[in-house]
Amino acid sequence: MDPFRQVDGSLLGITRMGFGLLMFIDCFVERGLHVADHKWNDDGCQFPLINGLKQLPSEWMTILQFIQGLGALCIFIGFRVRKTGWLFVIPYWYMFMLDKTHWNNHSYLFGLMGLLFTIIESDQAVSISVALKSVEDGDVTVGFLTVYNHVGVIERISDIMGLILQIYQCRVDTL
Repeated sequence: MDPFRQVDGSLLGITRMGFGLLMFIDCFVERGLHVADHKWNDDGCQFPLINGLKQLPSEWMTILQFIQGLGALCIFIGFRVRKTGWLFVIPYWYMFMLDKTHWNNHSYLFGLMGLLFTIIESDQAVSISVALKSVEDGDVTVGFLTVYNHVGVIERISDIMGLILQIYQCRVDTL
């Protein structure tokens, strides 16, 4: 088994589409874009991951959340994901670090998966970029080792993040 072989990128494209669709829906349902003006206008109790991290005004937070939804849509349709994926990743991590009371068990994995699809060539197959020929030659193969190494890095980062969050939670619970 040659680790440097080219493999069909269709499954990566379909996985990217599924992730993008779920995150687009997540922006409206779980993150509550339809009630963002009320959600971000609340001056209630917030617990940022980094002390001193401040929330933008509610109007800007609503715009930022909308931009996150656009980024998820671009990931879903595969439109220049290496550039437009950052529209999802940056707002996601900002809102993730802004209030840890809204975290689910593995919320950080959504951000890591968004980062994964942004940094690898996930728009090489089953994407608008291929249809518009905005990627080079519409090549539908990706390097097996490239995908495998990025997934391995994401797994290690998720293990470390889980450990850090567990330690942090234990420290907070003992106070």
